[in-house]
Amino acid sequence: MRETLRGSAILFAVFVGVTAGLSAQTGNSVFLPNEAGEWSIPQAHVGRTVTRDILVEMVGHGVFSVDPVGIETVRPEIIQANHFTVFDLLVKLDREDRIDLESHDDDAMGTHVIDSLHGESGWWYQACYSAGWFERNTHRMDHFPVKSEGVVRFSIERAAWLSKLYRAFEQAMARIAENDGRVIVPRVRIEGPRRERIEFENVAARAHDTRIDVLQPGTVTALDILLSPGEQSLLKGWSVT
Repeated sequence: MRETLRGSAILFAVFVGVTAGLSAQTGNSVFLPNEAGEWSIPQAHVGRTVTRDILVEMVGHGVFSVDPVGIETVRPEIIQANHFTVFDLLVKLDREDRIDLESHDDDAMGTHVIDSLHGESGWWYQACYSAGWFERNTHRMDHFPVKSEGVVRFSIERAAWLSKLYRAFEQAMARIAENDGRVIVPRVRIEGPRRERIEFENVAARAHDTRIDVLQPGTVTALDILLSPGEQSLLKGWSVT
């Protein structure tokens, strides 16, 4: 499955529905495709490499400071050199004998899974960055890049929620296999600034490589899920003003 992921890797894991506001913005905004399938993005981003220690909190086991020097990602087919993921932080801590991690690379889910951490199972993570806040997400932890001035928190998640997430990972990987490596999103929902809403089913998403500073070329992201319907003329007759 590792070879299948190259060129079709999913950074954002659960594609039951993707919602995006299309209000006019400035700065680094991406303008989604119009009826003609035309779209624009700002000049190429340059993601800053992490140079300062990252704080990793493990609820019930303390807070660890992780030096980014020497971290190599376990997902080089997805993450560019000199960048790393939330899961890579755990790998380094384990190699330094600062935590007790048991994990495996699960082909069916397309991600590394924590079997136990300090003898306990059911761990998941939250990330908080400068001027942000902690929130639970559904991104695979070995797909989620670490940013500067970040704090990552690991805690034991509800078993039912985690099982549902893992099933979604498996379903996403099965769809990729069934579609010869292509990413087909079952349902995409776009909402406008005035609650305008449009939905599509079975959208074929292609990588636009807007963030190859951090991600390897061919990695499909949530942004690609929004750009693809416009390119396929699915937005014809619908616009946001």
